[in-house]
Amino acid sequence: MRFDDKAVVVTGGALGIGQAACEIFAERGASVAILDWDEKAGGETCEQIEAKGGRAIFEKANVADLRAVEKAVQRAQDVFGKINSLVVSAGIQRYGTAISTDDAQWEEVLGVNLKGAWNAAKAVIPFLQKAGGGTIVNVSSVQALASQQNVLAYTVSKHGLLGLTRSMAMDFAKDKIRANCVCPGTVDTPMLKWARITFFDCFFYFRREPLQKIQRLAFGNKCFLFQNSPVKIANGINGVADTDVNRQNVGVFAVDIQIRRLAPAA
Repeated sequence: MRFDDKAVVVTGGALGIGQAACEIFAERGASVAILDWDEKAGGETCEQIEAKGGRAIFEKANVADLRAVEKAVQRAQDVFGKINSLVVSAGIQRYGTAISTDDAQWEEVLGVNLKGAWNAAKAVIPFLQKAGGGTIVNVSSVQALASQQNVLAYTVSKHGLLGLTRSMAMDFAKDKIRANCVCPGTVDTPMLKWARITFFDCFFYFRREPLQKIQRLAFGNKCFLFQNSPVKIANGINGVADTDVNRQNVGVFAVDIQIRRLAPAA
């Protein structure tokens, strides 16, 4: 599929899944606006796209800040003359239970993962309406369909993204705007690498297994159990975001559902 003469806004586009999505959109002809709070990584992603002949701009923004997002989106509209698609990939992971999670952590995670998606949609939808329609793809997680232990705020935020996606799909179908949700499993991203080091045991339901066995599964030749590459997920996002071919609306697409298979029976 091609995205010639299309403009795409990607939040969290500096690293991981978002970065891979930006690169694939650009390779397929789209102009890409990269929104991220990591200025160094975002600039490098932009330069890599341009070095391959693509068109991209970078705007530093904390997605939890509506005014910052509106400013960044307005620049994308000014530079490209239109916006046809939004991909919400910005997200953070923190660990805690209903008891150990404090207010600051709750607000931080939901501010980026859920409010950030809402902010991006509020900023972009008027331009999608102006363009005569478009697509929104929210990157959630298989933890929106199941859960692991000790990830309360993250799981709540990803469940919330499903509701946000479905509500927007219903509200703006009349404007030819489609909203869908992609729910990846374990993906080899900087966030996962950080979590491996910091909170390794949080990744596994099967803690009854000897630690050495878990380490072999996680750090053996394949590096991590049931791991996907960002490119695999980004290709799925690309297909769902297609404004010319794909007519799916209110869809929830699980990419690798191993967490659901590992979840203990209720």
